[in-house]
Amino acid sequence: DRVPQNTTQYFTQKFGGDFDRNYISLMIDENSSQASLYRREAKSGTDSEIRSFAEGYVKILDGYVSRADQILSNLPQPVLK
Repeated sequence: DRVPQNTTQYFTQKFGGDFDRNYISLMIDENSSQASLYRREAKSGTDSEIRSFAEGYVKILDGYVSRADQILSNLPQPVLK
């Protein structure tokens, strides 16, 4: 379930567990995307200081993704009737 361009409007229509699941999923997507960019810079950047910074920051972002995955897996699933 992709978040539409107007994220604010999208989230004003979500409540409770539905809001939580969508918000945490967005956090996972955004942090994964950022980690990918930093990973690319760490691998092929031309400045050694920036490469070093990027390598360290990838670990932080991966930690955020891991924690958000844990949170998402512990959220109650909707009950289907």
